[in-house]
Amino acid sequence: MKTIKHIFILIVLLAAAPAIAQDMEKFNYTESQQAIEDYKAVDAAVAELFNTAYGYAVFPSIGKGAVGIGGAAGKGILYKDGKAVGGLQLTHVTVGLSLGGKKYSEVIFFQNEEAYNKVLQDDFKLSADASAVALEKGAGVNANFDNGMFIVTKPLGGLMFDAAVGGQKLEFHPLDQ
Repeated sequence: MKTIKHIFILIVLLAAAPAIAQDMEKFNYTESQQAIEDYKAVDAAVAELFNTAYGYAVFPSIGKGAVGIGGAAGKGILYKDGKAVGGLQLTHVTVGLSLGGKKYSEVIFFQNEEAYNKVLQDDFKLSADASAVALEKGAGVNANFDNGMFIVTKPLGGLMFDAAVGGQKLEFHPLDQ
């Protein structure tokens, strides 16, 4: 009886594996893994954060556009202990003097369990005063956590004038959804 139970569990897991993999690809898992390698190659301090942070969110590609009122969106992966735990949907809205469009990647490092859990509880919002460090080869990033978070971005293309304020929200989707 125990053997039949184990075989049944194995069959269920094998059947679910493609669905889980497909779900993670919906949130850009392969691109997130590549983005992590790219960030690590650019700055040693950022590379170390992937090992020491409580967790991190990786968005390999975020598109942003604005004519006065702006918006940005992207999909990414939430990690804990170097393992993917779910997908994330990022939305960002700005109001002010903005014009143009750009594409960038972003990593949010979480310093502690409290900051990380805000994402899991769909209670993650970044205010207008949250700042991000732009990743540049040879610049040397100084990881100063603010409210338990440290944000690093890397430009991927486009041109944008942006003097606006706004907020960013993350929506978490566990692996089993």
